[in-house]
Amino acid sequence: MDCEGAEKYMINDKDSEAIIKNCLQFGMELHFQSPKKTNRNFYVEWNEMNDWIMDSFQETHEIIYHKSNKNRGYGHYKLKRKN
Repeated sequence: MDCEGAEKYMINDKDSEAIIKNCLQFGMELHFQSPKKTNRNFYVEWNEMNDWIMDSFQETHEIIYHKSNKNRGYGHYKLKRKN
């Protein structure tokens, strides 16, 4: 999933969470505020996005986080549903 800034609409949205929780595997490229990219001020902060993912999906999915670049405002998450 790469929704180019619409991630903020997924946070705490029960429909979005239900879709992700029902996936066996789910990959996300996320965009968040960045000190180096001033045009990203309308994005959520990295910790808000990270907390949402951890709080919403760690019980149902193994969360593998990789390739974060907080200074440039993007990161990737891969979720694999637990058995």
